[in-house]
Amino acid sequence: MIIEANAQFVKDPDFTDKINKALDLLKTKAATAHGIVTTYIVKIRAGEKSGMDVYNKIYDIAKPTFETSLTWLASTIAHDSLHSKQYADKEPHTGADSEAKCNQHQLEVLRKVGGSQHECAYLLSIIKKGDHSDLDGDGKYTKKDYEKRKW
Repeated sequence: MIIEANAQFVKDPDFTDKINKALDLLKTKAATAHGIVTTYIVKIRAGEKSGMDVYNKIYDIAKPTFETSLTWLASTIAHDSLHSKQYADKEPHTGADSEAKCNQHQLEVLRKVGGSQHECAYLLSIIKKGDHSDLDGDGKYTKKDYEKRKW
């Protein structure tokens, strides 16, 4: 796994250290999720916006996501690795159904790694609402929504 900081977004050694801790947490507390991460993500890098490049298996992490708790950060890595697995398995990797599966996976991982009650409740509210990625409210998840991200 390549971990790549970018001083424009998150500098090293902070980035590398925290990402390694998140990966270690997954390895010790959520082994199956860790296996998905190490299979379907080849690089984690600091970026302007968080998101998974499923075509190249690269997970970009923006500063607001990076600055969350270690448990939340680990769960986001697991979430986005599932998008990459969906793509590799020739399943839909975007859209409401894909996002629902990834959010459910994230919740399972968050519970395994010791996420706080607040974090789990927050993610449950996202799951219940079901449209957190539809930032322009048009009922579809598109590039426009990605561009509006603040995380």
